[in-house]
Amino acid sequence: MPDITNTPWVSFCMSTYKRPEFLRKAILTLQEQTFKAFEVVISDNDPDASAQEVVNSFNDSRFKYFHNGTNLGMVKSFNKSIERASAEYIVMITDDDPVYPEMLETLHDLFLRYPGYGVYHGGCDVVYYTPEMAFSCRGKVGTNSCLSNDYPIGYVRIFSKEDFPLAFLHNSVNNYMLWSVGVVKKDILIDIGGIPDFGTPFMSDLAYTLLICSHSGAVVINTSLGAQVVHGNNFGYTQNDKYEGYYKTANGFHSWIEDRMNFRKDWEVLKPEIEKYIARWMVGYGVSIKKHLSTNQLPQDELKKILKKIFQIKYISKWRFKYYISAYLPNTFEYLLKLKKRKI
Repeated sequence: MPDITNTPWVSFCMSTYKRPEFLRKAILTLQEQTFKAFEVVISDNDPDASAQEVVNSFNDSRFKYFHNGTNLGMVKSFNKSIERASAEYIVMITDDDPVYPEMLETLHDLFLRYPGYGVYHGGCDVVYYTPEMAFSCRGKVGTNSCLSNDYPIGYVRIFSKEDFPLAFLHNSVNNYMLWSVGVVKKDILIDIGGIPDFGTPFMSDLAYTLLICSHSGAVVINTSLGAQVVHGNNFGYTQNDKYEGYYKTANGFHSWIEDRMNFRKDWEVLKPEIEKYIARWMVGYGVSIKKHLSTNQLPQDELKKILKKIFQIKYISKWRFKYYISAYLPNTFEYLLKLKKRKI
């Protein structure tokens, strides 16, 4: 195992903003890693530097605090953490999504067993705190596994850079790939321009995963190595001031990926699949927002205005009917999905 007193193998790159209790819990969780050769680069968006006291209280030299001086926004702050990182490999992590103690040890073992790939990745869980959050996201209260149902726990798959994009776009890698349970070579992140910044954080993690794994291939183990926690403080994507970001994502994600992948020989095959992927996400997210608003008896006028703009985008327009069936006739939608799976 690498010696942390020499050079860390991996840098956890984190952004935080006025959430001292979340940050404290995140640091405690990271200290439980069984693999010790890591550093944590924490970039603080709070102009008042509120995170500094939290980090200093641990007196652990692996946790390195940086003050941005101003609120850069989540994506730019993450990219600052990447710039400040010193290790060969990077993990992107938020201050509220825990990783399990054996995460790094598992990924380092994959790195030793399958050398030469740019990304080593695990599976994850999603945790919903309340019935309303679970209902809005079609989950259940508590822990929901996002592992592939096609393979046993611990099964390892190797994806070449040619094979990964379609597997990802068809959701056949895992049901969800959480960026905090994967390590990527820092050189790859620099090559793709860091965390995708298309004017909104929505789907930036998904664009990130698609780009890094399509660069030099990926090794993926079907084992949960961490969790995304959906709680009151990060369920704000349904607020009115977030709707414009929801709209920006459709064109932003598409343009960002096209600019960085259109050189590929298979681009003409990938492009319509990317458009389907974005459209599915737009529909699914729109349904989740509507459920949230309906459950809490909140006005829906702003959502309707944004959806009207979204469905004017050419490649998304034909998904309008699927949205209305799913949002207003959910039982019918579920029945149609079952029929499709049965190929009747």
